[in-house]
Amino acid sequence: MSRTPPSAPAEPARGQGLVLPTVFVTGACVLVVEIAGARVVSPLYGSGLHTWSAMISVTLAALSLGYWAGGRVADRHPDPARFHGGILLAGLAVLAIPMLAPAVLRATEPLDARLGVLLAAVGLFGVPLALLGGVTPFAIRLSRPPAGEVGSASGLVFAVSTVGSLLGALAAGFVLVPNLGLRAILWLTGSTLAAIAAAGLLAARRRQGAVLGLIAIVAAAPALRRGRPPGPADAVRVVASVPSFYGSLRVIETATHRLLTVDGIGQNYVALDAAQEPHPYLAFLGALPRLRRPDAAQPSALVVGLGAGELVRLLEDAGVRVTAVELDPRVEQVARRHFGLALAPGRVRIADGRAFLRRDRGRFEFVLMDAFLGEDVPAHLFTREAFEAARRRLAPGGLLAINYTTIPGGRDLPAVAATLRAVFPHVRAFSDGTDAGGLATLVLVASESPLALSGADEASPGARLILAHEHPLGALHGPVLTDDRNPIHTFRLGTNRVWRRTMLAFIGDAPAVWYDL
Repeated sequence: MSRTPPSAPAEPARGQGLVLPTVFVTGACVLVVEIAGARVVSPLYGSGLHTWSAMISVTLAALSLGYWAGGRVADRHPDPARFHGGILLAGLAVLAIPMLAPAVLRATEPLDARLGVLLAAVGLFGVPLALLGGVTPFAIRLSRPPAGEVGSASGLVFAVSTVGSLLGALAAGFVLVPNLGLRAILWLTGSTLAAIAAAGLLAARRRQGAVLGLIAIVAAAPALRRGRPPGPADAVRVVASVPSFYGSLRVIETATHRLLTVDGIGQNYVALDAAQEPHPYLAFLGALPRLRRPDAAQPSALVVGLGAGELVRLLEDAGVRVTAVELDPRVEQVARRHFGLALAPGRVRIADGRAFLRRDRGRFEFVLMDAFLGEDVPAHLFTREAFEAARRRLAPGGLLAINYTTIPGGRDLPAVAATLRAVFPHVRAFSDGTDAGGLATLVLVASESPLALSGADEASPGARLILAHEHPLGALHGPVLTDDRNPIHTFRLGTNRVWRRTMLAFIGDAPAVWYDL
């Protein structure tokens, strides 16, 4: 009786030795694309909750599609050349993102913000992420584990991919995004994918594919040079562009103002004519110490949110001892270099405003909150617990004042007012009497003592304008925002949309002004 001899072990396919290093690199690139991707769409959609929800959702959906499709292709054609060819296509798709982003963002901007950011993420990142999702099942198939060791081989591939993703996330968040522009990050990521794909294709003796990968890297390199920023003769010009962990900072100059923008949204508008009075809300905040306590020798104020430092300057000019808290150290650098901030370095604390309110033991006559993340607000600074922390930093009779931008009829203001009333017995609101572009600038003031303000005749015209337009809060009823339940980002969707459209109308839509691409 004849016996069939056992089959000899299959020889490794050409290019198989690069499988695990490739899995590691692609795992890292997935997280870099996801994190950088949130910054790509942030110029029109901000970097808040909905942007991150969209990016995470698209990443998971694309990877799931890639797992399924990659597994099917691997079973039918377990060829290392196809494996590395898919990675090359992913690299090319990443390299193309800077060219596609402005058009995709403009096409989705008219949509509801939630739908728009979701479709923008699909259009820009769906293809490369799906292709990268196919790497893991293909790698498991190429590893050709012996019978009974499929679990071990799969576990090794997933472990290597996950470690790559871990390091990619750390590199993106702590090194790449804070220090490089998005063009450089996407070129570096796409080139890395193309390079490792070229090495795999060369090992598999597919020289044409390897050459294509190298050509793509070289051809995309000129994209690192942005188009010409608007010059002095144009409507606006970019004075400085500073990458940061918290957003893309730009100093933009128009014919009349120098702006500090974060993710395309103006945070401060400083008049080039030094004799021109600042925005009325700033004039009012700067005058509050004299309106509230005209006889105080040197009142103290805590400013949460430094921005360009304009409010700090107004307060110091009025004889107020100022301590400023700013989350982003790059903002302080920009304020000193481009806006003339002269506050002693020891008076600027680099910290989260909420954390500072909680751990500091100082007392201030005034706590002035002027903190935004682009067009959105830091949600954790607008809860009952945050306002209680601010109340503990106030000296007896002290006052909390908040610069707040909203739209008439928005759901966010009633919630903020209700939350303030849950902490302070006395709450008032003032506005500049306008709603340019549908936006309304308010100053909310709150205290444990009656909110008497005097000496208006001696205040500047801007401060008097605010005082003359008290905004009624009595008819506003909304939920109290807490750390446990705080839907302020959802409530502000309409405000954020109007604010971005107003900015587009004000400074135009030149890519050099809006994008890091």
